[in-house]
Amino acid sequence: MNVILRDASKATAFTTLFQNAKVITRDFVLTFEKDFLYAQGMNGSLTTLFELRIPAEWFDVYRFEDATRSQPFVLGINTVLFAAMIATRNPAQSLHLQYDGDVMVDKLLIHFLNEDKEGLAAAATTATATAAAREVFETHFEFPLMEIEAEMMSIPEVSYPGEFYVKSATMMSLVNSLTLMGSDASFRCTEEEIQLSSQSMEKGAVTIVVPGSDLSLYMLEEGANLCLSFALKYLASVFAFAKMSPKVAIELHPSMPMKVTYYLDDTLDMLESMYGEEGNDEASREGDMTPLEAVKAQGARFVIYLAPNTPEEEQT
Repeated sequence: MNVILRDASKATAFTTLFQNAKVITRDFVLTFEKDFLYAQGMNGSLTTLFELRIPAEWFDVYRFEDATRSQPFVLGINTVLFAAMIATRNPAQSLHLQYDGDVMVDKLLIHFLNEDKEGLAAAATTATATAAAREVFETHFEFPLMEIEAEMMSIPEVSYPGEFYVKSATMMSLVNSLTLMGSDASFRCTEEEIQLSSQSMEKGAVTIVVPGSDLSLYMLEEGANLCLSFALKYLASVFAFAKMSPKVAIELHPSMPMKVTYYLDDTLDMLESMYGEEGNDEASREGDMTPLEAVKAQGARFVIYLAPNTPEEEQT
C-alpha cells in the first residue's frame, strides 16, 4: 500500500488530525479500504466520538500494490507516538505512508521527502526562519503498529434542526473565552442569533451573542427549541482541530450529540450554495438521501460527535 500527500494544505490538515486526536483517544484503527481511508475513535468518558472518512482521490497517490486485493489494510496506531513523529515534518515536505503486510506486518513506513524544492527554499529565506527550517533533511520512520480489538459503532443518520457554519479559528476563540468563566457552555439558538454562555459562582458569567446574519450559513427549523449544555473541557478538544479546515459545520439537536464536521475539500462551499435552492429539500429525496445529504456523504471529512450534559450534570 502506498499513500502520498504532496499538497501542502492537505498535508497540514492530515497532520493536524493526528496531532490533536491524542487529546480524544490514545489509540485507534486506521482502515485503508480500496476506495477510502476510514477511522473511528472514542474518548475514555464515552462523551466524544470521531469519525474520519477520506476518499482515495483526495490523496495525490492512494494505491494498493496488489490491484486484485479486496480486503482493507487495518492498522492500529498509538496516537501519542504518531503525533510526536508527524510533528517533525516540515510543512513543505511531502508525506508518504507505506505498508507491506508480507514484508513487515508490524511496521508502517513514514517518509517526509523534499520534493517541493521551491517551497523549501521559500521557507528557508523568510526573516523568521529558524535554523531547522533553513536546513531540512528527508526523514524516514518505521512506526510500530498495535493490535487493537475495537468494534466500530454504527452511527445513525439524523436530521438536525439547527445547523450553522462558522470560521474554525473563530469558534476555537469563542470556546477559549467561555473557558475563562466556567466549566460548562450553554448554546441557545433563536431565529435571529446564537447565544453562547458560561458561568460560575467564583468568576461570574459571560454571554456571547452571535447574530445569524454574521454566519456564512445559519439554519433553524421553525419552532425548534434548542438550548443545550456541554462540558468545556471536551468542547475545547473538539475545536482544537481548527487548522484542518477554514470553516466548520456545527449541527445541534435537542436530544442527540452535537455534530461538528471539518470538511477537507470544497464540500462546505457547495453546501452553502445549495441551501435554499429549489430541488434540494425533502421533497427531492432520491432513495435514502436528499441532494444535500448526498453531497455531505461524498465529502472528505472529519466528524466529531459530542454528547450534551445530562440534567444531573447541569445541576452540579
